Amino acid sequence: MESAGFMQPENTEKRLAELEEKWLKGTITVSEAEEYASWYNAHQGDPLVLPAAFASSKEEHRKRMLRKINAAKKRNF
Repeated sequence: MESAGFMQPENTEKRLAELEEKWLKGTITVSEAEEYASWYNAHQGDPLVLPAAFASSKEEHRKRMLRKINAAKKRNF
């Protein structure tokens, strides 16, 4: 397994999708979460481009994230 800092560009999106799916399912390991966090923290200054189909505005995106967070909290309690 490659460390997050050394992911090859052609593999990055696929690996991040795998880690995100595991995170959402609650099956991510500690080392995988650290890998994802390392990548995430290294890219804080990068612009984020979301397709309009995902969220057509900043407010819609905020509400969508809050719904997901609240749903996850309910599952964990």
